[in-house]
Amino acid sequence: MLKEKICNMQTYKNYNIQIKGRVQDIGFRDFVVNIAKSLNIKGMVYNSPDGTVKIVCGGTTSAIKGLIGEIKTKSANVGSSIDDIYQEEIPGGVDFPPFFFKAPADELSDISRKLDIGVKSIQGVERNTEVLIKGQDNMIKGQDSLVKGQDNMIKGQDSLVKGQDNMIKGQDSLVKGQDRQEGHLKDIKNILERIAEKI
Repeated sequence: MLKEKICNMQTYKNYNIQIKGRVQDIGFRDFVVNIAKSLNIKGMVYNSPDGTVKIVCGGTTSAIKGLIGEIKTKSANVGSSIDDIYQEEIPGGVDFPPFFFKAPADELSDISRKLDIGVKSIQGVERNTEVLIKGQDNMIKGQDSLVKGQDNMIKGQDSLVKGQDNMIKGQDSLVKGQDRQEGHLKDIKNILERIAEKI
């Protein structure tokens, strides 16, 4: 049993881990806490003023490798983007509490930074809203042009129908004229026949 304890002590190590990338203000620390607890790692995770997330922890070398591996492969699930992970062993023993926790980030500078991010997000929404309104205005103008085009098309169709009506009236007049001409030709034929009889 003593030999087993010595083996475990030799594989148990403490580390400083720094994670660079888009890792703050997205729930990344909670993500790390869940992984660390599942691997029985002790220590804490916190937001650093330099924009990174830092982990100070202790666990077996396989558990620490597992933590880093899961952070690399699953961090996109919480919307993070990892640029780099630095790992440094802490020499000597560190007496961590028997659990893993997220250090609070309620310092005034952190709250101020988060408010600045919120203000920028709201300004971005305002800009996007202005672009959306301009797009809607252009769409309404386009619809107005379409309606005017449809009105012109209807007027053109009306003119076409009137033209067809006039053409039909012209054809009717032509037929009547032909009928009159036939009548006149018959009259001339009758007159010529009478003249021929008298000669």
